[in-house]
Amino acid sequence: MKKIRSHHLAPYLITVLLMSFIYLLGLLPYYKEEPAQTAFTQDSLPQSPTPVPEQSDKLTELTLYVRDSSITPGESAQTVIDKFGVPGRIDRTEYGFDYYIYNNDYSRMALIAVQEDIVIGYYTDSSDLNYQGIHYGDSLEQVNQALKKQFQLSEVITYIKGTNTIHIFMDTLETKTVTGIYVLPSDVTPGKYSTEIIRGIESLLYDLTNAVRAHNKLGPLSWSSSASSAARKHSASMSAGNYLSHTDPERRSPGGRLIAEGIGYEKCGENIIAGYDDAILAIHHLYNSKTQRKNLLSKTYRYTGDGFSYHKDSQYKTYITQNFYR
Repeated sequence: MKKIRSHHLAPYLITVLLMSFIYLLGLLPYYKEEPAQTAFTQDSLPQSPTPVPEQSDKLTELTLYVRDSSITPGESAQTVIDKFGVPGRIDRTEYGFDYYIYNNDYSRMALIAVQEDIVIGYYTDSSDLNYQGIHYGDSLEQVNQALKKQFQLSEVITYIKGTNTIHIFMDTLETKTVTGIYVLPSDVTPGKYSTEIIRGIESLLYDLTNAVRAHNKLGPLSWSSSASSAARKHSASMSAGNYLSHTDPERRSPGGRLIAEGIGYEKCGENIIAGYDDAILAIHHLYNSKTQRKNLLSKTYRYTGDGFSYHKDSQYKTYITQNFYR
């Protein structure tokens, strides 16, 4: 523990008391920082202006060109397989549809939402994506030119087209460019979180993390079931105890929880986030947090594990923990 010199003690105590007072007033989201770790909630997400619906029933206007092919809502699941091949994984989601997950190349990852054998949406951060003339790495100016809009820079640019909601993800920290596109029907809502669905969310967090790394010319992290167990237990503790912190009620740090799972490590880190029922939105928010991005893009770590928990009576409902170590 770092020692505080006596002549620095008074300003330190004043700062601590002031921040505690502000937090109790509810003026700031809970924030705690440890080396390469922070805590954010969805309350801190910069929001786009309220999206204004565009009247359109032409599904072809939602066509995505990706992975040397294309996909349009309304096409059949068999068409998806004919075009893209057998997916690496098919996961049931909290929204009631399945994701056909193409993750054999993290620089060109694509998720295709299928419900009752029909495509209803998609997500991709593929380096070759093309949606309405918008490409991975395009600037805000290019996005506005393609859509004939005047959006301001935000982590997520959201607008409604017909019965669908479109999210365009941006890197607000460094490049200020497009990092992904996400299209789903506007009426989808999360339902029951079964064990199968929770494990799917955790696996998707892992894939999305490695996709972010691939775009930054970094190799993939290996999955650690022990680190995932530590992350899952911490997320469950936070949701049941209605708190958001890197320190649990037993006063254990992220490293202490890894040790409890039998992991010996040289260095470790942790990301936590609450209020996100969607792995895609969560990862893009983590990526736009300076400190949490350091964990996602660290060249030091070799292993990672994710844990998701839901508790209907907790403040933020959903809690996500990511553990990293080497």
